[in-house]
Amino acid sequence: SRMVNSDAPVCEVGCGPGQISRYLFETGVRDIFGVDISPEMITQAKALHPGIAT
Repeated sequence: SRMVNSDAPVCEVGCGPGQISRYLFETGVRDIFGVDISPEMITQAKALHPGIAT
């Protein structure tokens, strides 16, 4: 997280269930967009992290 500017947008490609996006959110990054080819992974990410999933 030290290498990520918390004010800059982050796109996590291949986000799976969203663990890295969640970690970045917990360290102060607020503009995060997760992308995954699998609709099931997106469903899991939204279910596991309802406070940050949109």
